[in-house]
Amino acid sequence: MSLATYLRDRLPSAFVRAAALGLVVLALAAYGVESGVLAFVTVAFLAGEAAALLLDFWRRRGFYRRLDRTMEGLGEHSVGYLAPELTQEPSTLEEAAFADVIVKVADAGDAQAAEQLAVTDEVLGSLECADIPQLVVYNKCDTANTVAFDPDILLTSAKTGYGKYDEGMALLSKKPIAQVQQFLTSKTDDYENWKTRRILGIQPEGSSGWFFTIHMGWWNDEEEPFVDQWKCIQETLKDPKYREGTIWLMGDFNSQDDVRTSNVICNGKNAPVVSDHYGVMITV
Repeated sequence: MSLATYLRDRLPSAFVRAAALGLVVLALAAYGVESGVLAFVTVAFLAGEAAALLLDFWRRRGFYRRLDRTMEGLGEHSVGYLAPELTQEPSTLEEAAFADVIVKVADAGDAQAAEQLAVTDEVLGSLECADIPQLVVYNKCDTANTVAFDPDILLTSAKTGYGKYDEGMALLSKKPIAQVQQFLTSKTDDYENWKTRRILGIQPEGSSGWFFTIHMGWWNDEEEPFVDQWKCIQETLKDPKYREGTIWLMGDFNSQDDVRTSNVICNGKNAPVVSDHYGVMITV
């Protein structure tokens, strides 16, 4: 990265700050501030702005040089996977060092998934991100010939939605997760059938309760009715290992609502709409 390229990319923001400085100088002049003081303020601002730009340029150039050395050391075969991402959004990698958690996404059906994750780890290590907590997300776990190449993961079923989306479920927990369970609730287990339904549950550390996220079938569906899936959930959760604490069921029930102690959220009024369903928040 050259200095000319760096400055050209920052011209718009520099013009905005220069315009703001001009307004401040005009306001001070209107209040009778002496010209010598105005000149000093202008020079001091411009000098500070130039120093800040130079410091940022040297810092960024150092980052790109370290990145170049890292990519050279990874080999031509591995670079092919990462080059598009690095050239399109290099700031994403630079900002990774300041992240609270790093999420790495891998295609579980790709025979080279493990290799790609290893390359990602090398890049993150070179950026001094090794100590930041990392979460690996495996996409397309239900594709043909998928194997559990990581012994510490649970392959949770997904399905194809609208003929093109790989759909699945997820649970986010502020506490470490002690146990994970998932099971089929629909009659069909076909990845290509959008009516395939599964339930995913976790038990956080220090808790006797289980939290499940579900996506139920339509209420009056002739092939996969809600009531059949609900009976399946009831029977499965009779297992004693789930009965030691409270069982929480959350998600898209696709059923008639009759919840009295709740608040509707993410409905476009109290928060942005983030799904094809509004959210429901309860206080326990």
